[in-house]
This record gives sequence, structure tokens and C-alpha cells, in this order.
Amino acid sequence: MAKPLTINDLIDAEDLAEQRAEGAARKLTAFFDNSFKAFHISFEANKTPTPLLKGNAASSHIGAVVADLIQSCDRSSCSVDNGLRDCIDAMRTAYRERNPTLILPHGSFGVLPPFSTSFLVEFMAGDAASADSIAVAIGTRRLLFLVQERLSGEALATDPLHPYLLYRLAKAFKTLENTAKGNEHLFSNLATKMVRTEVEKNLPSHDGDKAEMREKLGFGNTAIEKEAKNFSLALIQKALRKIEQASFSSASAALAWQATPRKDRGDPTYLLFAVASLDCIDSERHDALITGTLRLISDQFTGGTLLARRPFKVDDKGRALFVASLECASAFMQIALGKMSKLRHDDLSRLLRAGGELETEVEEQLNRVTIEAASNVSREGWCSDRAFTPSRIDSWVTVEAYAFFQRRAVALRLSKRAAILAQYSTKPPAKCQPKWESLVDAELDGGLPKTLDKIERITAPDSGEAASFLLFGPPGTGKTTLAESLAEKKGWDLVTLSPSDFVVDSLDHIERRSREIFDHMTNLDRTVLLFDEMDTLLRDREALGVQSAGMMIEFVVPALLPKLQSFRDHLIGGSAAAFFVTNFYERLDAAIIRSGRLDHHLLVLPYSEEARLKVVEQVLDKMDGDNSSQRAEVEGYLAALPCNLAFRDLVEICDAVVAGGDKRASLDFRKDKLGIPPQVYSPKTRPRSFGELLAFMERYDKLPVKTDPRDASPAEATARFAALADAHPDNRDFFEQWAKATANDPLAW
Repeated sequence: MAKPLTINDLIDAEDLAEQRAEGAARKLTAFFDNSFKAFHISFEANKTPTPLLKGNAASSHIGAVVADLIQSCDRSSCSVDNGLRDCIDAMRTAYRERNPTLILPHGSFGVLPPFSTSFLVEFMAGDAASADSIAVAIGTRRLLFLVQERLSGEALATDPLHPYLLYRLAKAFKTLENTAKGNEHLFSNLATKMVRTEVEKNLPSHDGDKAEMREKLGFGNTAIEKEAKNFSLALIQKALRKIEQASFSSASAALAWQATPRKDRGDPTYLLFAVASLDCIDSERHDALITGTLRLISDQFTGGTLLARRPFKVDDKGRALFVASLECASAFMQIALGKMSKLRHDDLSRLLRAGGELETEVEEQLNRVTIEAASNVSREGWCSDRAFTPSRIDSWVTVEAYAFFQRRAVALRLSKRAAILAQYSTKPPAKCQPKWESLVDAELDGGLPKTLDKIERITAPDSGEAASFLLFGPPGTGKTTLAESLAEKKGWDLVTLSPSDFVVDSLDHIERRSREIFDHMTNLDRTVLLFDEMDTLLRDREALGVQSAGMMIEFVVPALLPKLQSFRDHLIGGSAAAFFVTNFYERLDAAIIRSGRLDHHLLVLPYSEEARLKVVEQVLDKMDGDNSSQRAEVEGYLAALPCNLAFRDLVEICDAVVAGGDKRASLDFRKDKLGIPPQVYSPKTRPRSFGELLAFMERYDKLPVKTDPRDASPAEATARFAALADAHPDNRDFFEQWAKATANDPLAW
């Protein structure tokens, strides 16, 4: 059994893979011809590259691979090199505007060879603006005819397509299918351009090429003429089913060979791409076959090479094309990415270790060639191991090295994330409640800035602010709910941390444990982090006074300060958000709440008068039956109560009013006990929270909240507490104690 990688192992391995991916991206970008907006096929030693005059299969290959990487990386919060993105965007724009004869593949391996044509269709169909171009129409017609010609009837049994070609066909057709989901006119536009008369207008002028192209496009074939004219989603799906059937047959045959005594004569490349095709078309249906093959293939890369016995193409001159080992490694890693959550821990560890060995071997295969001896201009990249020479580097192989490194970095990131989340209390977004859209902002005409709007603005990807929040206020106002609902809205995991996570090994080890926790948290993106009840750890050192002198608790805040500073930097950019939640703002150390650590301090009070009516409307709508007639009764009931009610109080009131009878009688008996009482702010235990209490009382008395708790003046507070004592005779003693505390207690300010 493979030894599991530790979190630190995964972090280090991810950093290395990302560095190698960045280096490979720069090497690949050097192949780009900025004049023609395409990539050179290769660079050879002592040969100055000539300007490109037409497209080539390598450019379509690179475009398809990088476009696919951009999509997968965007989903996993990884980044694709911006320079390479710019090259792909420029090439797409140029291809849209270019005569199709300059980009349709026709060269050393004939006119419209399946692998090159598949790359072109996949690349251009992945862009909605290019998907219905004449080049895609011609390429798609060619692929449809190939499916009809080679994957039907007797040909399927006597002359099967190599699984690599099946894989390329599957990728092209799946891209067309996916693009069509957001473009309802795609297939009708392509059908118009696929008919013979339209294709004829755009064929190459050279007679030999034109004749061969007519043949490859099925001109004169009744069935293909009908399919082209009636091109539709159903036709694409029919082609995919044929490819799936052929791929399954190929995979089954290859696996059967692996089970024989002569398994050393098998072809693992053949098996790999048969399974890659199935993974592309319907990964769930073939899950067992795919995961089993991953285990088998992971042990068969030797020295960075995967054995290939069968070429996927042989031309009329007997020249054979084999899939490069780097393309095999890239496809292997792509399949593994999709199956990571399904693999057992030992299988996953073995796969990641095998990937690490393969990564080292790929890096060692890097070539350097001097292309201009006089000026000593050199380029680096990778060369196909099937026709290796130290004097050449190939762009179409270099892109597969880049794809391998990038996919491995993503795989390590996902593994690292899973390992970190397993150590903490975690809730996936699907289980986070309530939905953000259903929240009612307590500050609807309440006087303070709207809390929900501020959180949304700051956590937006382009805000440029650190999404570090300190939520404070009396208990029961839904502070933790805000964090949980944001996780639901963003589709992010919610990680909850409490003081027990920091003192798991006792206070003596809190500095080491803090470093470990914040290292873990800064390695998480797409996550909402909730630090709950942290005031017990982040206590104000001055308030603790001499009682804590020499005790370990005195060193907790200094240990956490630098971690908070660097953690805050991680929260800039909208890829994660952190909420520190407390009911005791005044207990926190001044150094903790300073800007640069926790930037946004939000007071969360009970619902304003307008906000609680909105909550009531929602609660009544969700209850069984038509309760619209009770709404006025509930509103009348609330009119006699102060604005100190929590969500659960409003639910209880609605339920009792609708039910009537004993429930209503019980509510009437206890209504003075509902809500959050001012007494949660004790002048004896919370002398510094007088500003917060004044804001609470403004809400309690249904007034616009104007008091900023951080700027409240003790002198003004003394007078206001005296006025509150007169306004609330039932609580006179309580407010007089506060008036005395703010006037006499030095801790009050």
C-alpha cells in the first residue's frame, strides 16, 4: 500500500508542478508566430524559422488543448498563463476571419486527416463566435462521414479506428454538443454550410487536393448528403453512441489481452485512449472500467514512456504515426482528475506518487536547441519520443508537457484541499442553509449600511478588498447564518473553526498550531471560513491586566497577530472569505481589530421594523395553506413589541397566530419574554460595550440607528442612559447602572 502524502507534501508538490507549468507555458508561447497568429510546428537546431503562410495541425492541436485547460482550470480556481491565453485568443480571432483553405489541414498526411480535422473542429467549435464557421462545417462533415464509413457495419469489425482517433472524434463532437447548449441556431447554421454546393465554394484550388477532399467529405454518398443537410443534435448524439460502442469494444479487447500470459505484448496506449474516449462521452456509465484502467496504466509508464505497439495512422508511403508518450501522460492525468473523488485512498496515493515520478521524468526530457547560431538564439521545449532527436523541439509535444504539468497541479490542489477539509468541521455548499437570496437584511431602513450589500460587494472577484469580516452584536441575530448563506450562494465549502481547534495540544503549543491552521487556510480557495467564539482566545491583554501576567494566555494574541496579517492578504481577490464572529466585541484585543487584519467590522442587530415585516411575509408564505388573512393580525401583534426579535421569535409568532387556541394563549402569556433583552449587555461584565448597547436601544425603540459603537462618547452615553432610564421605567435600575458605569468606570473608555 502506497504511503499517503501529507498535507505539506501536497503543498510542496503543487508548488513545483505550478512552477513547471508556468515554465512550459513560456516555452510554448515562444512557438507563436505573431504575424500569422499561429504556432510553428517545430524548431530545429541551426535553422531559422520561416514565417508561417498557412495554418497547421500543430496550431489546432495546441488551441484545442489549451482551450480545454482554460475551462477546467477556471472551474478549479487555477490559472492559465496570460501570455498563452492571449495567443489562443489572437489565433481564434484570426481563424474566424481567415479563408478556410488556409486553416483546413492538408499536408504531409493527406487532406483532412481525422486527427488534425478533429483538433480544428474542437478548437473552433469551443468558441461560440467561431462554431458555425465554414471551416467547422467542412471539418464536421468530414468527421461525420468518417464515423459513417468506419464505425458502421462490416468496417467496424474488419477495420476499426485506433482508439486515439476515437478519442479525438469524441472530444470534437462533445465540444459541438456543449457549445450548442448556449446557441440554439448552431446546428441549423452548420447544416446550411455543410451542403455540397456551399462546401464546393471553399475547397482548395489545387485539383489534386480538391479531388481528394471531395472523396473525404463523402460527395456522392446519399447518406452523408442527407445527414449534412439535416445536421442536428440528434445526429451528433448518434455519432457519439457509435464512438462509445467502438471505444468500449477496443477497451474490452485490450483488457482481455492484459489478462493473458502474453500481456507483455499488449498495447497500453491503445487501452488508455479507448478508456479516455469513454471518459469523455459518459464517465459515470463506465466508472468501474475507467478507474480500473487508471490503476493498471499508472504502473506502466517507464522512464516517462508508455509503450505503443500500434500506430494510429500509416500513410501511403508507409510512414507511421504513434501517440507521443507525453500526450499519453496528459490524457492519463485528465482522466485521473475526473476520478479522484471515486478512488480509494491507497489508489489515490499511488496515482499521485506515480504522477510525481512521471513529472520528474518529463522535466528531464526537456530539450534546448539553438535556432540562430550567429545570434545564439535558443529555444526550449519537448520532442516526440516516437521520433526523438536532440536537435528538434515540437510545439504539439510541448503543449502536452504543459497540459500534463497543469493537470497535475490541479490534481494536487484538489487532493490538498480534500486533506485539509478532512481535518476541520466542514459543510459542503449544498447543505448550507438558508439560501442567500432568502435572507432579509436586518438593516432595511434601519439606519446602518445594508449588511448583505456590503458583504456581496466585498466578496466580489474584482473588489480588490480583503474579504475579512468581524461580525459582532448581541446573541441570536444570525451572525453565523450570514457566513453559512454566503457559502451557499458562492457554491463554496464552509469551514468552521473554534478555540478548541487552536488549543487541541494545550496552550503551550498554540503558536505552532496557529501557524499550521493558518497555513492550511491560506491553501484553501473557494471557501468561507467561520471563526466562531474566538473572543475567548483573542482577549484584550490590557483588560486581562496583572491576572494574566506570566500566563500562557498572555502570549496567544502575539502568536496570532502575524498569522492574521498574512491570512488577510490571502483574502484579497474574492477567492475566499473569512468571518470572525463574536458576541463580545469589547473583549477583543485592539491589535486584532485594527485595519490590516480584520478590515470590515459589521454590527449585526435584530431586525428593523420594516425588515421583520419582510421576514413575516416569507414565513407565512412557506406555511401550509393560505395565510394571507393572518398577515395583518401578525403585523398588529408585532406593532406592540420592540424591535428586538430574532428570526426564531418571528417564526414562533407566525405559527401561534395561525394556529390560534392554546398556542396563541401561550404566546400571549410569554410575549414579554420574547426577543433579545437589553440585559445581555451587563455594565459589570461588558463595560466597554456601551456604544453597542446604545445602537441596540435605538433599534429596540424603533428608531433609525445612528450610533457607531466604535466612536460612541462615554460622556454623551451617560446622558443618554439617564434618558433611557426615564423612557423605560421597568428597566430604570439597569440603565442607571450603565449611566454610572460610563461616568465613573475607567474601563468604559
